[in-house]
Amino acid sequence: MADLISRAAAIDAIVSLTAFQDAEYIKSICQKQADIEDWLGGVCDAINAVEDVNTVDAEPVRHGRWLRLDEAPEWDQRRCSECGDISCCQRNYCPNCGAKMDGDGDG
Repeated sequence: MADLISRAAAIDAIVSLTAFQDAEYIKSICQKQADIEDWLGGVCDAINAVEDVNTVDAEPVRHGRWLRLDEAPEWDQRRCSECGDISCCQRNYCPNCGAKMDGDGDG
């Protein structure tokens, strides 16, 4: 599974390694000066690399739990608390909506 991080947090982490603490100030220096000191050039390269990384569409993790169905006790079927889908296989996630079945849902 891929890690998702904040682009701004990554840039702030790079800037925190410098004597300056303002990412916008550093980025403005990087854009204005063609001939910058070696250390700052490396910082600018790192910031530009982070800004150029492709983004992904990510959704918040849905949490739910399997609810027992009273009308079908012989099959041990369960209903997803998030989407209502019925399943006979109690997985760690709902195969219909993808909710993580960790019991934190409000259904």
